[in-house]
Amino acid sequence: MENASKTEKAEIINSVSFNADNTFMAAATSIGFKIYSTQPFALRHQRDFGTPLQFVELINKSNLIGLVGEKETPFTPPNRLAIFDDSKLFPLFRSPKNNSRSNILFKDNAVEDKAK
Repeated sequence: MENASKTEKAEIINSVSFNADNTFMAAATSIGFKIYSTQPFALRHQRDFGTPLQFVELINKSNLIGLVGEKETPFTPPNRLAIFDDSKLFPLFRSPKNNSRSNILFKDNAVEDKAK
């Protein structure tokens, strides 16, 4: 019998952001996203899409998350902002623009979609 060793690819963090009051940190990874509480620092939630995300931003302390993907999936269109309801696993909004993004920023009642 041949012994084949499994090699797992390391998960890569592509970007990090904090919610408005810095109580949560969101990390866009090579397979999805992770949400951490900051006090105490602990993993609170993660979602594996099996595809990389460029940016992720938690909207306040809600289930709504801003996502920018790298590849086309039902949840994360490439280079387009999607507002994703994680409790329903459903994108509520997708920006019509298809430009390269440099960041997502949620302020009070507004969204800044920063294109390069």
